[in-house]
Amino acid sequence: MYKLLAYQILAHLSIVVILFNFNLLLLLCSIVVYFLMISVGISAGYHRLLSHRGYDAPNWFKVISLFIGTLGLNASALVWAAMHREHHAYSDKENDPHSPAVMGVFKTYFGVITYQPKLRFAKDLLRDKTVMFFHKHYFKINIAYDIILFLINPLFVVYLHLLPAAILWHAEAAINVFTHMPWLGYRNYDTDDDSRNSQVLAILVAGEGYHNNHHQSPKNINFAHNKNEFDITAKLVSLIRKDT
Repeated sequence: MYKLLAYQILAHLSIVVILFNFNLLLLLCSIVVYFLMISVGISAGYHRLLSHRGYDAPNWFKVISLFIGTLGLNASALVWAAMHREHHAYSDKENDPHSPAVMGVFKTYFGVITYQPKLRFAKDLLRDKTVMFFHKHYFKINIAYDIILFLINPLFVVYLHLLPAAILWHAEAAINVFTHMPWLGYRNYDTDDDSRNSQVLAILVAGEGYHNNHHQSPKNINFAHNKNEFDITAKLVSLIRKDT
């Protein structure tokens, strides 16, 4: 995981490059790449498809979501799913791997770096050849992507990979921390944890901000349960999911 930390430090340092090489069009492209990472890669792929098995997806979408999630520099799908399933098993209790009430804000914010995967939570994924391919070749894929971008235009490495990945890091950390703060947001359900919904975070992280709704029914692919809530990732999933 320290390789991941080094890559993220590099991603955050890339902001210095942007200060001296600002390009509005490339910045807009960065935002698009970020939303692909958070929605297609993490939310639809890592989270709803693999962690909770909330729907069946065509193999082409599974591969694309794993690839985009891998570029997010947050964790492999195997590690991410194991950590997330453990979080649901012990939500805001002693063994929760990223609860601010248990771990504190700092350790929760940066917890994925020191997390030792408990793979008993992801036995099914250990048998998934596609998941294991992206896990075993995680850093090779990221380095190859950066080399290709660099050969096209060195600034593409910053704007089309490192900056979006840095933003994704903080988006994911914000979900882990702020949607489990008892003073933030609102609750639709009286779950046995401190999960909260946040309209602001839901917009910024493609529907993931409705965390209390999600903890009430983890397999439900739609995190928006009220008419004033909107989950863009659920709309995406509804378009590509296999009929069961």
